[in-house]
Amino acid sequence: QPGNDADPYTHTVSPGLTLVLGPHVTADYSASIRFYSEKDFHNTVDHSFSLHAGYNVGDWTLGLSQSASISDEPTVATSSQVQQSDYNTGLLASYSMSDKATLATSASMGLSYNGGGTTSTNIFVGGTNGPAAQLTDSKDYNLTETFDYKFNDKLSGGVSASLGYTDQAGGFRSIEENYSVHVGWHPAEKFSATLSGGLEQRNFLDSKTTSSWSPIYSANIGYQMFEQTALSVYASRSLDASMFTRQLSETTAVGAGLQQRLLGRIQLSLGFGYTKVDYESTATTDLSKSRGDDSTSFTAGITMPFLTRCSFAAFYQYSQNQSSQAGFSFDSNQVGATLSWAY
Repeated sequence: QPGNDADPYTHTVSPGLTLVLGPHVTADYSASIRFYSEKDFHNTVDHSFSLHAGYNVGDWTLGLSQSASISDEPTVATSSQVQQSDYNTGLLASYSMSDKATLATSASMGLSYNGGGTTSTNIFVGGTNGPAAQLTDSKDYNLTETFDYKFNDKLSGGVSASLGYTDQAGGFRSIEENYSVHVGWHPAEKFSATLSGGLEQRNFLDSKTTSSWSPIYSANIGYQMFEQTALSVYASRSLDASMFTRQLSETTAVGAGLQQRLLGRIQLSLGFGYTKVDYESTATTDLSKSRGDDSTSFTAGITMPFLTRCSFAAFYQYSQNQSSQAGFSFDSNQVGATLSWAY
């Protein structure tokens, strides 16, 4: 709960199954059964399901995706366990205009349910520094048109435009316009970069907030320094409906990772991440900030295969969150080990 300390031990069992249903359809399912040692946490069974289908007809590529995730885990945003259910559906129709140009139309729907229909006495956002907000659900619909062009074997790029609609229960409704440019660059075998940037305008239908343009971007860079050493860097910025009523969440993230193979079999992973989340109130005319979180994390882990189908992994993670809302700042140290078997 917000403002409380806890030192739980967690034991997790995660069975999973992958089905290849013919040459065009793949389905995955996994469950995570978690047992907590602390009485402040309740044991959970989480579920994750995904289905992907694709089919080529001449110059056309048709695709369908469906995913579902049901969890009841502690989150940084709430400093407590929250039941979350997310369902996402995607459709794709892509046409190869030539060996260099492709035109694609995609549609998506996202349904997010938070709190399992229960209410809470916790004030997650606002209260003392703005309108108080509670957990809520949201629905997102999006239609995107994308044009891609392959300039050569090392450089590709394109433009995209999308139109979206968001309905946050008890909060706001809005129409979003998104325009972006993306580039893929692979100048050498050891280096690759994917960059995307653009602007999004959100027009609110039933709130006092005025429409405004917001920059959005994402970047992923990978560098194979040596045969056994790989470095990656990422950055992103997005604006989405929050899990709290009458709130948007503006998320900016940067991070880096290092992968190192040791002794031919052991994989060492090091990572750093920084995330800034600002919760902006749609009850105001200028999307004033009602809460801000700054999170930093450091991770280190090793993975080692043994026998034919088994692997062992161990990790350490340090996390810190500084929040402008009382009760949501914390420091966390986690140590864990995983034993896996696949067939």
